[in-house]
Amino acid sequence: MDEIYDKLAERLVPTSAAMFSPNVKRLVGLAGPPGAGKSTLAYEVVSRINSLWPQKAASFDAEVMPPDVATVLPMDGFHLYRSQLDAMEDPKEAHARRGAPWTFNPALLLNCLKKLRNEGSVYVPSFDHGVGDPVEDDIFVSLQ
Repeated sequence: MDEIYDKLAERLVPTSAAMFSPNVKRLVGLAGPPGAGKSTLAYEVVSRINSLWPQKAASFDAEVMPPDVATVLPMDGFHLYRSQLDAMEDPKEAHARRGAPWTFNPALLLNCLKKLRNEGSVYVPSFDHGVGDPVEDDIFVSLQ
């Protein structure tokens, strides 16, 4: 898997000054069923991007040299609360199928992405696996 993570990271890091602009930010999305490894893939690729960036950026005199140029915005925080699942027509099925598209809060995700685009940073929810619910405004994400 390391080879796959490396190749994905290399594809996402600009390879020349012509491809790089400090004013352009990119969002990369991953989709897949629950338990498919999306979070693992995201964290591994982001780690490699952040390792590659100083070498690549120096090769074309990039002005952007922060310690981390890539970050993960995890989807777990956008799960509906257990109380919201309890209020559904079939709460037992709702809990059993948690992770299905209809058990997420897409409006909150969209609002967070719009705020990130318009303001450059946003606090997004995380997920407390011990409690089984999202934790509001727990992760800071910045495009800086």
